Amino acid sequence: MRLGFVTALTNDFDAKEVIQKIAQQEIGVDLEFEQAPTLLNTPAAVKKVFYNGVDACIVFVQSSAEERVSLALAQEKIVDVEKDAGKYCIVCTVLDEEENPASLAEERLTEALHLLLGVRPEKPAPDSQLDLFQTPSTSMDMFTPSGENESSGGKSLF
Repeated sequence: MRLGFVTALTNDFDAKEVIQKIAQQEIGVDLEFEQAPTLLNTPAAVKKVFYNGVDACIVFVQSSAEERVSLALAQEKIVDVEKDAGKYCIVCTVLDEEENPASLAEERLTEALHLLLGVRPEKPAPDSQLDLFQTPSTSMDMFTPSGENESSGGKSLF
């Protein structure tokens, strides 16, 4: 699974090392990193990694309680990007006011990664696709005159 990881330059905590450590423990996870200048630029960074072909994305934001309005706006815009791309993105937030941001970041990033791995897109096998036009139908053909389809066991209604 190709996973995008977006951070903001305004973060005090470097979460890149943490997500790399967590992703190394999982099989088949490739990370693509993108850094946004500010919290409000994270939706554009998410859009960029989605269009670069990642399957899903995690955004890590460290912010203060004073920036809750900006955080809510960024999350709302990220939802719009998710809808347009048809992919998932989880926003992990650690507030400056919370104690021990490093352990909180690791805990929340681990949970986000496991959530995304739980919704890993599965590609259907070619033989499992339903092809309605492949097998002949034994039902009565609506376009055949009523007297001609009696061999299928159906009786004419008229």
